[in-house]
Amino acid sequence: MIGSITCSIENCDVYHRFFSFFVIVSDRYNVDRANEEKLMRTLSISPSHTTISADSWLAAVATIIFWASAFPGIRIGLESYAPVSLALLRFLVASAVIGMYAIRVRLPLPPLTDIPRLTGLGFLGFTVYHIGLSWGETEVPAGTASFIISSETIYMVILASLFLHEATNRTIWAGIFTSFVGVALISISDGGSFSLNPMVLLVLVAAISKAIFSIWQKPLLQQYGALPVVAYTMWLGTALMLPFAPQLVTDIQTASTESTVAIIYMGIFPGAIAYFGWGYMLSRLPASIVGSLIYLIPVLATFLAWVWLGEVPSVMAFIGGALVLVGVTLCQLSAR
Repeated sequence: MIGSITCSIENCDVYHRFFSFFVIVSDRYNVDRANEEKLMRTLSISPSHTTISADSWLAAVATIIFWASAFPGIRIGLESYAPVSLALLRFLVASAVIGMYAIRVRLPLPPLTDIPRLTGLGFLGFTVYHIGLSWGETEVPAGTASFIISSETIYMVILASLFLHEATNRTIWAGIFTSFVGVALISISDGGSFSLNPMVLLVLVAAISKAIFSIWQKPLLQQYGALPVVAYTMWLGTALMLPFAPQLVTDIQTASTESTVAIIYMGIFPGAIAYFGWGYMLSRLPASIVGSLIYLIPVLATFLAWVWLGEVPSVMAFIGGALVLVGVTLCQLSAR
């Protein structure tokens, strides 16, 4: 299924237009933060523009679709691969794509003093997050998993309040409580009956791990910029998965073509190119629009899982997912 989808994407004008800005960014991007403003002027990038170009919308739509498609893509990959070998193969591919970008822009290696922090970030944002999500999806439907992951914003608010002393208010805490109720309903929903699914907890661990990653990377984002931090942490997080290489070698010998193509697709598009699209979105679209578009990921992931896999979450999971989105929305609106 994924194979036919990627082939159709490659033959359409939309794909070529989206990939063209990836090449432009690769050509012009420099990790020196002093040159970033020059890049934005060269590309006529300004988050405050009232008129949003077609290319900006294209980047936004493509990025959201790529990230949403990863959830059902994982389910397809799990038909032939163990969760650990799926995550390793996916990010070996993604690391290679990012590596081509790094060579193109002559990305320097980070100072040795930052390696421990970058390694910790890679462990949380890639090793723990993607193995936890992949393992959780062995039993959790793709759409349900995407709603749980969307609760990441809630844990970011909590962590920022505890460790960065960022202000909160009643609306934010109401949003946090609402999202927790939603996650609880998802956790005990199983085909319409009430039973705790431990694999839901693994997806929850993945969401919390990603939230810690997002908070902890802030100082390095200011120092290096978004794309270099993605490159460094992805490479290090992938390196930490290498002990699972024997399992990958075993799985790939008997894997179906569909599962292998699905994982390669996730490495190239959701795993690598979508990060370039994300950076492009943040630089050209207002924050309110970007935040609103992120809410579409679990909805779109559920739709794609239904189309590709015939998966339909239980009513209780739908209610829980809706509560998660309501809670996240309350937190976002209150923070503006």
